Amino acid sequence: MQHLGIYFPDDPEYWNEQYVSAISSPEEWLKSADDLLGTLDVLLPQVLDTFRGLASPDSSRVPQLHAVRTYLMLAAFMFENLLKARILAHGHLSDHDFSQGLPRNLNTHNLLKLADMLQNHLTLTDEGRDLLVRLSEYAYWAGRYPAPTSVEGIKPVQFTSWASGISRTIRGTDPRNIELLAVELYRQAGRTLPVTRPTSLMPEKPQHWESVVLSGPVKPTPVGAAGA
Repeated sequence: MQHLGIYFPDDPEYWNEQYVSAISSPEEWLKSADDLLGTLDVLLPQVLDTFRGLASPDSSRVPQLHAVRTYLMLAAFMFENLLKARILAHGHLSDHDFSQGLPRNLNTHNLLKLADMLQNHLTLTDEGRDLLVRLSEYAYWAGRYPAPTSVEGIKPVQFTSWASGISRTIRGTDPRNIELLAVELYRQAGRTLPVTRPTSLMPEKPQHWESVVLSGPVKPTPVGAAGA
């Protein structure tokens, strides 16, 4: 096989081996997580500036949320790669499971479903589980599309660590909690965060803008107003 003057093997088995070796390797998934984490670090200063603007009393300043949405989407993909790396590292799947492509139970952006596959190998707080629920929505649609594929995707859900709300809610604490959960998942995987990362991206102490909560255009109906 020749393409642009470069010769590639014609043997289908060669390509199958290349494919299976990539998708079945915990280290390859970790490398992808490392790359995504590096991109999050590039976006983080703009994300923090957005939250500062949202908390600012200067009403003439209208921060744009595109960087935050993209940041949350990439954070979801990072955790997806980390979780899949850990699933593979714990031997939940064999090479045979990849003979027909990515196994169905791994072919998902549902971060909580992936986390639950690890059972006793992963410890998550209620806040961590709720964060994975919200980030999953950014992987599926909220970080790249105007709406999900069905109306169910915009309806409120019940969270464990706080009241029911819209799953695509943006919280000022998200960058700090994403950082803390990433550190913990890398630690539980026996890894430290990539040494090439810049340091002190997040302020050491909680900031006033971390109280910001945005639920998008959906407004809750006051109790007793329904049917009035």
